[in-house]
Parts: sequence; C-alpha cells; structure tokens
Amino acid sequence: MPFTVQLDLHAAGASEIAKLSERLERIPNLETVPRIGDVHHISLAVYEDLSVDRFLPDLAKFAAGVRPIVVQLANLGIFSGIRSVLFLGPVVTEELLALHRNFHDAFASFAGSCWEHYRPGLWVPHVTLAMNAEIAALQKAIAEVAEHWTPASMQLDAIRLIRFRPVQTIYRSALQ
Repeated sequence: MPFTVQLDLHAAGASEIAKLSERLERIPNLETVPRIGDVHHISLAVYEDLSVDRFLPDLAKFAAGVRPIVVQLANLGIFSGIRSVLFLGPVVTEELLALHRNFHDAFASFAGSCWEHYRPGLWVPHVTLAMNAEIAALQKAIAEVAEHWTPASMQLDAIRLIRFRPVQTIYRSALQ
C-alpha cells in the first residue's frame, strides 16, 4: 500500500473546503477526500513502499523544524486522465518550494519509491477536491466549484503520514 506525507490545512480553512466537499458529494460517481477518510491537504510525497520504522524518526525530526505556512489557494485545476482529479491550486511561492525541496533533501534515501510527479522539479502542489471522476461528474463538479469557491488564504499547520486505501494515519504532528 502507498504512503503519503502531507501538510494538513488548519481547521478553519479545512471547514471552508469541507462545505465545498459536501456539495461535491451530492454528485454521483465523484470520490471526494472526506469520502475516502482523509483530510484536505497538500502532499509533499507519495511513496509506493516505505520502511515506516526507519522513516518515522526522521519525519519527527523534520516536523520539529517546520513552521506553519500560509498558502493562497487561487485556482481550480484538473489532472486529466481516464479518471480525473479536481483540485484547488496554491500560488507557488519560494517558501512552499523550499519546504518541498528541504523535505526531499532530508528523505533522499527514500527517493527510489517516491512517485515521480511528487519529486522536486515535477511537483504540482494541490489540494484535491475529488478524484477518479468520470467526465460527466467532473463537469458538474467544476460548475459547482466555480459557483461556490472564492480564492482564499489558508494555513498548513500539521504534517501527517498516511497509508492509503483505506486511509490510515500513522503519524501526525502539529507544526510549531
């Protein structure tokens, strides 16, 4: 099962996106983040496989040195494919890129199992709203988000390691 290291949105921002998710959950054939048991976040990395015992001590050390970060969720995007992903995209700042780069530098020994599109230089930071969406559902979701979403600043205030499908939190630390 894959693992994700993610930066969770602060509760206030997450509640705004949760309202949007509630609207999206009314659309048939659309899988939302809450529906799979996760919270809204920006993923730093996804690993196909991971030695959790080796990874966790380094993650705790890394988390201790990371402060909360504010992102401006400014756009709506789609990763296209057979089943698409609908997301909110943050303004990509040097602070966000540096955090991502520092994470990957600190965990270089695990790079072999990191999904390629999460690596520095290829990463597109995003907050997933829905995934595995068929085209008809995606079209309805885009209309819903366009009507009910306004760009907003939100804080990323925790780092989490999850194993997924099903989603299971293995580690979570508030950022100081």
